[in-house]
Amino acid sequence: MNPSSVPLQPRTTNSMEKRLDGSSDAIKLHSISGTLYTRTSAYQPLEEDAWSLSDGKRLFDLVCAAFGLVLFFPFMVLIGLVIAVSSSGPIFFRQKRMGRWGTLFTIYKFRTMVAEAEKGPCITVQGDCRITRVGAILRKFKLDELPQFVNVIKGDMSFIGPRPKLPHHESLHMPFRPGITGAATLAFRCEEELLRLVPEHELDLFYARTIKPLKAKLDWEYMQRATWATDLGLLWCTATACLSSSTAPSPILEIPEQI
Repeated sequence: MNPSSVPLQPRTTNSMEKRLDGSSDAIKLHSISGTLYTRTSAYQPLEEDAWSLSDGKRLFDLVCAAFGLVLFFPFMVLIGLVIAVSSSGPIFFRQKRMGRWGTLFTIYKFRTMVAEAEKGPCITVQGDCRITRVGAILRKFKLDELPQFVNVIKGDMSFIGPRPKLPHHESLHMPFRPGITGAATLAFRCEEELLRLVPEHELDLFYARTIKPLKAKLDWEYMQRATWATDLGLLWCTATACLSSSTAPSPILEIPEQI
């Protein structure tokens, strides 16, 4: 399944070049092919019997998370040992995120940055000096997300859904659980590389006005139409995208003329 075939209502284009701002030395973003997604400010409510809200999806999550935790546990122990001996600091990274209906929960990840990195910028870009050597490998293959099997079992998260946001980045009280992966996560799998092109002093504003609405649109439209089959398809596409940069097309962004 091609990730862009999941019903997100895209319109295709061949190329695009847009300014990040109106200045003469503005950074430009280029893409050869992909999908263009535009903003939306209104979201249709989900049907009561939608798969995204169903008990069947919760059962699907529990079974897959339990199986995944057992399957990957020896590998997770190895990752933990490598983190412990390669840099000072805890093995796991814990942080408060916004969940279903705005409920706060603690998300678990393998630590990929130096200790106390959370005192720096909230948004991470490619080449961030806070990322450790081991952390760079974990982030490349999304292995730092494996501890979130525990979040899924606890009921904080699902396998498929919008990524859980920091409280000050989340404006929607979602009726569904956030996910380990999702439509926007897959489409923006190279987000850190993209954000590297944005001037540091404009990063927060660019994320809030451009990246955030695009990701919210992708995720909400997917969750409205999701089925168990499309969830399986997204899981497969996510797994293959972690190993191949050509699996899913990078989104072509419609960058506003002024930020």
